[in-house]
Amino acid sequence: MATQNNMGLTQTSVVRGALTKWNELYEQYYERHFVTSNDEIRHIFKERSNYKNSNATNFSYEERIRKMKYSCGALVVHRLHKSYNTKGISLVEMLIGISIISMVFVTLFASFQAMLTFAERNRLRANALMLANEHIEVIRALPFDSIGTVAGLPSGTIPQLVTITYGNHAYTRRTFIQYVDDPADGLGAADTLTADYKRVKVEIGYEFRGTTQTFSLVTTMAPKSQESLAGAGILRINVVDATNDPVPTASIHLLNTTVATSVDISTFTNASGTISFPGAWAGGGYEIYISKNGYSSAQTYISDGSNPNPTPSPYNVAENSITEVFFKIDLLSSIDLLTRLWPVRGRFFDTMSDTSQLSLLTDTQVAGGALTLGGVAGSYSASGVSISTPISPASLGEWLLFSYDATTPPNTSASFQIEYDTGGGVFALIPDTDIPNNSTGLTTSPIDLGELDTTLYSSLRIVTTLTSSDSVSTPEIHEYTLSYHEPVIPVANVPFTLTSGTTIGTDASSNPIYKYTTANQTNAVGEWQSGDMEFDTYELVVSGYHVAEACPSLPLVLEPDTALEQTLTLIPATAHSLSLQVTGPLGSAVARAEVHIIGGSVDTVRSTGPCGIAYFPSLSVDSFAVSIKAPGFAPFATTIPVSGQTESSVTLSY
Repeated sequence: MATQNNMGLTQTSVVRGALTKWNELYEQYYERHFVTSNDEIRHIFKERSNYKNSNATNFSYEERIRKMKYSCGALVVHRLHKSYNTKGISLVEMLIGISIISMVFVTLFASFQAMLTFAERNRLRANALMLANEHIEVIRALPFDSIGTVAGLPSGTIPQLVTITYGNHAYTRRTFIQYVDDPADGLGAADTLTADYKRVKVEIGYEFRGTTQTFSLVTTMAPKSQESLAGAGILRINVVDATNDPVPTASIHLLNTTVATSVDISTFTNASGTISFPGAWAGGGYEIYISKNGYSSAQTYISDGSNPNPTPSPYNVAENSITEVFFKIDLLSSIDLLTRLWPVRGRFFDTMSDTSQLSLLTDTQVAGGALTLGGVAGSYSASGVSISTPISPASLGEWLLFSYDATTPPNTSASFQIEYDTGGGVFALIPDTDIPNNSTGLTTSPIDLGELDTTLYSSLRIVTTLTSSDSVSTPEIHEYTLSYHEPVIPVANVPFTLTSGTTIGTDASSNPIYKYTTANQTNAVGEWQSGDMEFDTYELVVSGYHVAEACPSLPLVLEPDTALEQTLTLIPATAHSLSLQVTGPLGSAVARAEVHIIGGSVDTVRSTGPCGIAYFPSLSVDSFAVSIKAPGFAPFATTIPVSGQTESSVTLSY
């Protein structure tokens, strides 16, 4: 019989009640914490089975209750631990999170900065608008005749430039007032009165984040009655460039202290390169100064001790007429002056007197002062080849020409190829891209080698191919030449004077006063750099040397916006010399032409420089036979008499 506790319940009924309660707790726990582990479910059902199958007499009431509490409590605590003891984050995840947060804050900060910048810009612009409007209203309240600027046209009491502090920020206020000639009542001679109304421009400038900002307002002021302006005319200033195109936004400074009301105005040309000053007081003394950033300058010049007769002098404005003046400015340029000695000409020359300058003869021979096919008449070889010894100048500046003298009877031919040392004495043909037709054989003379890269092609040799389809005939090579220049040598410390062609007046003896002149000298490496120079035609004079060749030719013409390299090839002056200019039919200089002169004791060859000049110093008074060979031109011959510093020119034909 089951025992009863002090509440009248049997132990069996208590255990059953506890099991029922345990089931309720389990179901609540499962619903709340989603128990899914098979091991946990298995454990729960095992505990239930143990309690159901246990002999109630084996345990006391208190022990059974304790066991059930322990089993149920352990399960709840275990599940709660698994539910709430969550997994931590890795270092990579933490860094990614920090990066995302940083990007968000950077974006927000940039947006905040942009908002502050925008607000500050708008505040300053609003202040500038307020200041401009305020000044416009003050001007509107003035009588029409009083509207003008100090030292302006029209003149008045309004300052042209004022600095204002407003809202702890500095502003500059510039006021420009100008008469306007309205075309409605005619222009020029058809308009008897050019000061129809006044245009007022107020410009406010201020600094914002390191840059200068401007804001301007423009208004017009008209007289209440018919306008009148006695004792005035119109001064119109035009600014053009070297090609007579207008120069907009050129700075104009107009100054006159000789008229009734002094004038001191700074303004700019319009898009047409023009600025007009209606109402300019009649009289002389209008000084004009023209400038623009990166451009040359122009101006009028006042008379003083150094320039008693200036050109142009200050202008005069006639009453009731238009005085129109023109000034020319353009972009600045520079000069890089180089002084060099005339380069030494060298050549490889074979007259076929022997085989000493031939490294290979295959079915060819040297006989009777000519290179021929091997054999004798009636049994000449059908073809043969000869190769020159290597041509390797110790000092090479540029290759010049390859030329030859040959006789080719009918049924025979002679051709040449130029090879270069690829390294270690191994030679290969120079490609046709550098010497056209070199692969098939060169059959014209002379051949221009001036464009060859002297670093790559520092050692050359000549390959000659002879052919004949008639055993009794052979081509003959009488001579060939391969010429070159040694490197140019700078001439240091060469004194010179450089003088512009533009004059600004004359002195008391009517000698011209030039706008630009300098006496200088080249440096230790034979160079002088001018810095900024105005476009002009300059005279360049060298002391202590004779200019054998100036390239470009003199006088020195400096175009706008140009970095000009001017090379002077110098030679010590001699009593008698010949400077020969060689040009083509169209007047262009012929470089690397071979000029041979013979006369008296002189028999010499020189090549023309880059500007087509061949210079022969140390000659005697005599007549010289001159012969010229140049690639692409017919041979030329003439006689030139020489006495003193003789300059001559010849024109080649095709």
